[in-house]
Amino acid sequence: MTGAISEQWRTVQPPDVKRAASPAVFTRGRECAQAGRISSLELVDDATVRARASGSSGETYVVKARLVPDASGDGIVIAGSCTCPAAEHMPVCKHVVALALTASDNVEVAAKPASKRATRSKVDPLDQLAKLLEVAPKQALVEELLDAAAHDASLRTTLTARLVRFNPGPIDVSHYKSMLQRALRVNGHMHWRQTSAWAGPAQEAIAALGDLLEAAPKDAVKLCEYAFKRLESAYGRVDDSGGELTMLINDVRPIHEAAVHRAGENPVKLARRLYELETQSELDVLDNCYVVYADALGDAGRAELRALAERDWDELAFASDWGVDFAAWSRRRAAGRVLEQVARDERDSDRLAEVVGDGFDNSVRYEQVVDALIDIDDLDGALHWAHDGLEAFPDDTRIEARLVDVHMRRGEVDAAVALAWSMFQRSSSTTAFERLRSCAEAAEQWDERRTEALKYARAVHPTQLADLHLHNGDADAAWQAADEHGATRDVKLRIAKALELTRGAEAATYYLSLLDDTLERASKSNYQRAVALLARADALLITPDERAHFDNAIEELRAGRHRRKTSLIGMLDARGW
Repeated sequence: MTGAISEQWRTVQPPDVKRAASPAVFTRGRECAQAGRISSLELVDDATVRARASGSSGETYVVKARLVPDASGDGIVIAGSCTCPAAEHMPVCKHVVALALTASDNVEVAAKPASKRATRSKVDPLDQLAKLLEVAPKQALVEELLDAAAHDASLRTTLTARLVRFNPGPIDVSHYKSMLQRALRVNGHMHWRQTSAWAGPAQEAIAALGDLLEAAPKDAVKLCEYAFKRLESAYGRVDDSGGELTMLINDVRPIHEAAVHRAGENPVKLARRLYELETQSELDVLDNCYVVYADALGDAGRAELRALAERDWDELAFASDWGVDFAAWSRRRAAGRVLEQVARDERDSDRLAEVVGDGFDNSVRYEQVVDALIDIDDLDGALHWAHDGLEAFPDDTRIEARLVDVHMRRGEVDAAVALAWSMFQRSSSTTAFERLRSCAEAAEQWDERRTEALKYARAVHPTQLADLHLHNGDADAAWQAADEHGATRDVKLRIAKALELTRGAEAATYYLSLLDDTLERASKSNYQRAVALLARADALLITPDERAHFDNAIEELRAGRHRRKTSLIGMLDARGW
């Protein structure tokens, strides 16, 4: 390898490479080089090297590094390009660093030598604190903790949650309730940045309820349901962008379930409470109560739960359209979900279709019924409703897709292939192609059907052909089809990426051809997309004739109609173009 490297690269030292990248990128690049991920290294010219880099997930990228004079003219600067995703957002990625270190034969010496200070054993601050806690008087620790908790509500809640179990004597439920009240309180509107800090202590308080499962399960049930109500109250006042409310609800649920099964409550009263929690909560704090709490409910409780759901389902029939009365519609839908649980549990196909279909006023209802019947292994019923759905909504592809699935599950492979072929003929989409593949492979017909499908697409839907070839793993055929019949910008971009390793110059030429369209609207994000295209092209173009295309593209950007876009020109400067 080193015999092919120019004298310029032999003079490169790790500090030269380090100046080109951030410390983190340099460290990752050094590790990449030491791991031997740079291969097929070649000298493009005295100042430029090119290679392939293996990504951490098995991908292979084209990477190029070059030496350019620094601003003073007395030193050198490492610049480069790579086809990895990270290179689209930074001037020098870790693969450029790795290539530069490998080319300069500095892979081993690039590692930072351990200093005397680094070799000394560091004192772990937690170990140090632990030793101090062991010798400190108890009263001193109490005073320090109280002082810290007085100024930090989150710490106060967390300490209470973790220490309440050590309270001597009988369990005082009021301690737990007041702890929950403080932990789940929300004053005013909580910004998403505050929500995470609020949720941490709240999670500690909820976890503390697990202490009551054995000694006081009935109290644990009440406290869990109190927590549900507090979380419901917080809804609308908490920016839950990070999903903290859902997380806290999921923390309460298993404790509530375990407590209910230990508490031995009156099953009818329990059913009424569970029904209210499941059907009136905006946060869906409970779900699938009929099944999840089956043992605690027993026959009497489950009968009561079913009766409550049937009452609401019938009484609120007028609200099948949510536009009439949203609150009533919402409650009816919740009742329907309970009845769906009952029908699934009892494998009552007719009732399941009635509840899930709910009037069959749109095609989605048929899809949902077919899915539900498949779930309970009633394939005859699923077949019947799929056919009914297509009669009501002819050529609805989603219902047709369900019918294909039903045929496959019933072992009716030829019928599935015939319907999948019919669907492919209408769209020739990759989704239809993949559906045809799965059916035809089961029928051992894929080789024949694939040829037939590609021939059909060429004749009837030629603009789809490139995407189909690409989906089939044939990037060269996809490129030819795109050239002959056209393709969308996205498909062409994916084809170019697939061909970077085998037809790099052609892929690069296409990247350059997209610049004007990308820059049609002035925005920072479009400038970044243009630079990303240039970075990929730069890594792929090698010969002088190929480089001329790149140099012309840069010159056009700097002197043509985009020359006044100073932010774009600044990005080009940062790359050394």
